[in-house]
Amino acid sequence: GSMMQSCMEMMRRRMPAATHDKDIQAVFDRWSKDLEQKILDLLDKQGSAGPAAIASALGIPEDVAVSLLHRLALEGKVRIGSVEKTK
Repeated sequence: GSMMQSCMEMMRRRMPAATHDKDIQAVFDRWSKDLEQKILDLLDKQGSAGPAAIASALGIPEDVAVSLLHRLALEGKVRIGSVEKTK
């Protein structure tokens, strides 16, 4: 599924009250911006980290971390310096 679908499912599990918000897109936007800030804070502390480490530190699926990192990279807030082939 898409990042939004993955995130929405995770939000339903972790924040059941948020799914009753009339503007679910606004809830998603706030949630993803919060995670982006947590990623930036983590990178401030550690200097660098891969998607798996970021996902583990934030308790989110790796594909969600990758999507958030992609958006941060497009916004010029992070630089992706290494890529490895999956096994």
